[in-house]
Amino acid sequence: GFDLKALDVLPPDRFGPFIASFAALYRRIFGGALPAVAAVGGHAVAGGAILALACDRRFLADGDGRFGLTEVDLALPLPAGVHHLLRAAAGDHRALEAGLFGRLYSPREALTAGFADRLVPPDELLASALGEARELAEKPRDALRAIRQALRGPVCRALEEADDRVDEEFGRWWFSAEAKGRRAELLERLSARSGGEG
Repeated sequence: GFDLKALDVLPPDRFGPFIASFAALYRRIFGGALPAVAAVGGHAVAGGAILALACDRRFLADGDGRFGLTEVDLALPLPAGVHHLLRAAAGDHRALEAGLFGRLYSPREALTAGFADRLVPPDELLASALGEARELAEKPRDALRAIRQALRGPVCRALEEADDRVDEEFGRWWFSAEAKGRRAELLERLSARSGGEG
């Protein structure tokens, strides 16, 4: 996810462009000309989960990693376009569960919920993801692009529209007193766990 400590010191005039560029990144991954395969070897929380959700295929290493969107616990909504990524990955029911509860899924739970496509042993993760990427790369490129455009085009348009003012809307939540307080509490807990090194 995001480096909360670094982002916490950004003023609004720098935070807005940051969040807008992040939204542009996940839209580019989701709607790019070619498929993207994610290999998730550990935790993918908040921003990390969003980038994985933007990919066509998600391979998770079986282990102690966690996958989820915890924004609600920081008094934040999801950036607007992320709702569409969640629905595209796992449908309305699971999208609602993930967003409302801020639940962190084990790799096996993420697979069952539809947030992952494959669960593989950690030492096979990269080879498995690269193998699937190579298989996709061997497909006729124009046909692949046309299929992705037909399936993803409507969601891409919805993403664009939803994220039109993400810098202002998400920024307003980010700088609210409640969100600032919850970030401070979380950073304090993380600092205590790491012996004060933050």
